[in-house]
Amino acid sequence: MNYAGDQISHGVGVDDQVEDGVRGRWWRIRGNIGAPLPLEPGQFDHVVMLAVLEHLPDPAPVLREAYRVLRPGGSLILTWPSEMVDPILKVLYALGLISDEMESNEHQKRIPVDALRAMLQQIGFKEFHHERFELGLNNLMVASR
Repeated sequence: MNYAGDQISHGVGVDDQVEDGVRGRWWRIRGNIGAPLPLEPGQFDHVVMLAVLEHLPDPAPVLREAYRVLRPGGSLILTWPSEMVDPILKVLYALGLISDEMESNEHQKRIPVDALRAMLQQIGFKEFHHERFELGLNNLMVASR
């Protein structure tokens, strides 16, 4: 099911494991999200980063770049796991119920909500909305530019 597809005029996905290209309204960029992106300032209404923060040793440059490409009044939508998920992942991994990828050393220390809010405020974001989901194991935050 495509819930928002008809309401999106164009989208850009950035990943280091895709081929550059355009498909309909979607543009794929193979790149490092920690580096400046080939995108114009203020180009987007929304930047969505689902399950990305836990893979970034230094999220501040990525969040600054998200701020740069957002139009004034645009929103940054983030999800990331809470610290409560780590003991559960360790047990599931020990039982062989999840893959190495799910319990890898690539995951960074979980960012507390207050620390992320402070980082975003320092960058210039405002009007924060936070909630937990999936029994409190994951966080959702929306911040406005």
